[in-house]
Amino acid sequence: MASQKVQDFIEEAKVHFSKHEYKKAYETNIKALELLKQETGAIQQKKQWAEIYLGIVESLDKMGDWLRALEYAGILISEARNKNNKKVEIKTRLLTCQVLLNKGNWDEAGKRYNTTLELAEKAGSDPNIAECYYGQAYIDWRKGDQRAARFKITKALDLLEGKQEYYLEARTRILLASIEDAEGNSEVAIENFTSAIEQLKKLEPSEDLARAHNNLGEVYKGIDEYETAAKQYEQCVKVAKKVKSVRGELYGLCNTAECYTFNGDTAKAKKLVKEIESILKRSKEKYILAQVPYIKGLIAHQEKEYERACDYYDKAVENLKKIGSPPYDVGIAYLRKGEALKAQSKPDRASDAFDRAERNFKKANAGLYLKKLSESR
Repeated sequence: MASQKVQDFIEEAKVHFSKHEYKKAYETNIKALELLKQETGAIQQKKQWAEIYLGIVESLDKMGDWLRALEYAGILISEARNKNNKKVEIKTRLLTCQVLLNKGNWDEAGKRYNTTLELAEKAGSDPNIAECYYGQAYIDWRKGDQRAARFKITKALDLLEGKQEYYLEARTRILLASIEDAEGNSEVAIENFTSAIEQLKKLEPSEDLARAHNNLGEVYKGIDEYETAAKQYEQCVKVAKKVKSVRGELYGLCNTAECYTFNGDTAKAKKLVKEIESILKRSKEKYILAQVPYIKGLIAHQEKEYERACDYYDKAVENLKKIGSPPYDVGIAYLRKGEALKAQSKPDRASDAFDRAERNFKKANAGLYLKKLSESR
């Protein structure tokens, strides 16, 4: 009876996790763990122990409690090694790497991926090997080494071919598409984002699917196809609402507002900004809080209120730097400010803003926006 009750808690925790109720998922897994301890002191003798620990680590990771996530992961890795359970050890090590990525500890994550790759290769597990290559490629990308990232992505995709690992293949293609988009290879980016969306649609609706629609919209927005971009952002919002992802909903709404603005419909854009600000009252999403002044700047810019637009762009830059946003985002705000200053016939200040944009775009290897910058000058 106790074992069945433990399993009931495990299944309940999975339901909470699928609903993005991560704290409830964590608390339910802790109940399962305590009950298992009551049943037997040596909980490692029960097959459920690994499932519970993995659930705890995943929940803590989503909650941003990375230190405790790493602590529980360490316990599970140690026990898996003692029992010579390579499958659980590799799975937990991969999850540890993901926690470290989310924590922003690229160097340590890279070291862990190297160790895990050796274990996965000895076990002959292609999907796990592919996930290691994906993680290493992600780190290379974040460090600006696009060539190394591409090489590892290619190896990962070769290993995943025909394996029906839909989620991992989608993540890998999304990473490749992001690299191609930043370098101005829009057609290749669209192809890979579209492929990723097709893979994710084979699974249950998820925050990842919403994000993929959002990213595809970003590509179309970058090549000035605002109507097509808006359709992708609307799909992002639709999926995000379905899976109760406030973050995904906010990203989609922000980007839709941008598209409306670029198409000259500032009334619709202002309406969306009010909706975004209403949601932000209950969800303090830092990146969106930083982006709202940028959108307001775009609206003022479109309405030819250039001084007010510049004030908003300055606030956007300040906020984006404060939260450690990628240079790509900061560069775009400087670019728009330069355009607003140029429209006011203030060439010296415009040139300074454009120079700042250029420095940020070069840091991000953002070829498409370097081209846009050249056109704006």
